[in-house]
Amino acid sequence: MRPSALRSPGRSNLRTLVLALVAVLVSETYVSAYLDAGTGSMIIQLLLGGAAGLAVLLRMGWRRLRDRFRPGRKDEPTQVDE
Repeated sequence: MRPSALRSPGRSNLRTLVLALVAVLVSETYVSAYLDAGTGSMIIQLLLGGAAGLAVLLRMGWRRLRDRFRPGRKDEPTQVDE
């Protein structure tokens, strides 16, 4: 088998796609558009909502990680006194 056949073809395609996307995004073009107040507030809401969602996600993940390594808190069956 040839060594080139062992390489993943998807990796080079992904690299090419990322480089093309970066080139398009950083290229300078003239745009005659504006952002009005409604668009600006929508962007602010998007950023604040994303930050709140990230905070909740991190907090839940931190609790799971903390509980996993907390001593004495294994999955012990609870005893019911009758």
